[in-house]
Amino acid sequence: MGLGGSEVAPAGGYQPKLPGMEPALAEDLLGYLAQRIATLAGDAVAVSLRRASAGAREWRSAQPAREGSDPQQLRYAVETDRAIAHLLDDARLEGATLVVRLTPLAVVNGLHGLASRQLDSATSNSAGSTTTRHTLDDPVFRLQLAYSRARRDAEGPRWEEADGIPGSALDEAGAMVDLVAALLESPRRMADPTTRPEQAAAALGAVATAYLAWEGELPPHLPVVAPPVPALTPRLLASAAAGVLERGMSGLGIVARERI
Repeated sequence: MGLGGSEVAPAGGYQPKLPGMEPALAEDLLGYLAQRIATLAGDAVAVSLRRASAGAREWRSAQPAREGSDPQQLRYAVETDRAIAHLLDDARLEGATLVVRLTPLAVVNGLHGLASRQLDSATSNSAGSTTTRHTLDDPVFRLQLAYSRARRDAEGPRWEEADGIPGSALDEAGAMVDLVAALLESPRRMADPTTRPEQAAAALGAVATAYLAWEGELPPHLPVVAPPVPALTPRLLASAAAGVLERGMSGLGIVARERI
């Protein structure tokens, strides 16, 4: 359906920001947004979103550059669409691309979706590739080490429940936003590990490398984040990383070791 149809919210400004989103959307937040932007553009082909800044909230779509798209109308449609307006703080055009800025809550919900899916995954005790070379130069060992630490941090006593990360940190360059970006991109990059194992392995490697860098620089305790800042916590990041790594390694036939 093209712009101006019933898919587009009626004129009258931005839709109100809603408190959350359906779990099914949170499992692949960027994929859902890309597909919705394509629908609003009247295009059957969705263009994947790419990171647009040093932070983890701005993502770029090349959908306006495709033939038949009106960039200004698409920007307005995205900003007012009932299905995604509550996930965005704003949208702007940069040349032939559209840059959307996620709300902190949308990012947090996206991480929750990645973390919750690990509860439904099979336990990682199947046979697969293993290694005895204990060095980070070995990509398999790096994945296993990152998974082991993420699982430990998600379930162990390292952090208090009140430990939090300010939502403003999502806009600052650093190891934490690199981890968040790698996690949000992982569903797209790991969509089919059986036919594109190299891409899936690269996506897992990005998550593992980012997690090890981030958890290695964290202090023992973090400040308490008071409402209404979304609950962006180190345990949430650890849970999301553990879930992504466990599922990804299972798809590649690598044993996910909880202890190394």
